[in-house]
Amino acid sequence: MDQVAALEQLLATALRRIAELEAALASMAEEITDLRRQLAKNSSNSSKPPSSDGLKKPAPRSLRGKSGKKSGGQVGHRGDTLRQTSTPDFVERHEATHCSACQSALTAEMVKGIEKRQVFDLPAPRLEVTEHQAAVYCCDHCRATTTAGFPDGVAAHVQYGTRMRAVAVYCNVQQLIPEDRVCQLMRDLFGATSLCAASVTNWTRGAANKMGVVVEHILARLAEGGVRHLDETGLRVAGKLHWLHTICDTAFTHYRISAKRGAVPTFLTGGTIIHDHWKPYYAHMSGVDAHALCGAHHLRELKAIEEIEKEPWATEMSAVLHSANQLRCAAQDQGETELPELVRQGIVTRSYHPSKFPDLI
Repeated sequence: MDQVAALEQLLATALRRIAELEAALASMAEEITDLRRQLAKNSSNSSKPPSSDGLKKPAPRSLRGKSGKKSGGQVGHRGDTLRQTSTPDFVERHEATHCSACQSALTAEMVKGIEKRQVFDLPAPRLEVTEHQAAVYCCDHCRATTTAGFPDGVAAHVQYGTRMRAVAVYCNVQQLIPEDRVCQLMRDLFGATSLCAASVTNWTRGAANKMGVVVEHILARLAEGGVRHLDETGLRVAGKLHWLHTICDTAFTHYRISAKRGAVPTFLTGGTIIHDHWKPYYAHMSGVDAHALCGAHHLRELKAIEEIEKEPWATEMSAVLHSANQLRCAAQDQGETELPELVRQGIVTRSYHPSKFPDLI
């Protein structure tokens, strides 16, 4: 009996050990699958930035899908090209002296018409210097001295003008050219040899201060109601990682820099916010009516499931989203603000193909 009990105890220990090993094996298999999934992700099938792809950058593949339209200009699209103007700034007359056929002399009386060709070009870039002279008066009555006032903005003995400052700020802020390269550009194009990076920084700061009222107006418009898109992306400020938080709708965009990624805007109320499903957006925005996941992120996640998990339903779901978006665009082109109920039900029941709704195409 003792031997049987010992064998039963040994068997129980072995079975328990086997169960533990099976659990550990299942855990490791799940971890390996997760690691493989992470390794297979890139900027085309996840929210990872393109800079993280390294040398294994995937071949470009648009998530928009085929629109069914031919490439190039569409029917009804008005093209635009350079056209002659009726008010040229300068006119240069070109005369001929001899006939191209018989070499006889030509005179002004023989001119029967003109052929016009126009060249659009920049004027020769150069700085123009305007000297402001304020008259100094000496009063005959009290002998006091009075100096005439200078125009607003003319505050120093020598300075750059408002147009020069505007171009520098535009290059720095809109075209993202660093301050020192802005100075190089202004020097090469306009001969502004005395311009320094500190001046560009000060001009940009001054322009930002003047835009404060505009920023407040944009925030007020974005704060309440409507559909707004939110996102955040990392960038370096003075060598340290910061985060650029974005709020936008179809009309306005607001950017804000923060040292913390989780410092998402908390003042939004009502309406719907669209984002990448990051948890802080849910935790800090209880005042909004609804949350929606960005369509581009939906398509990336579905692409990952299709490529990594080999799930066929992901391909079908992508087709549903593409067709739904195509129907929405067609409705918008016709001035509609929402899809007809029949079309919406067709999308929900997966009878979604645009060919079923020719009136919207």
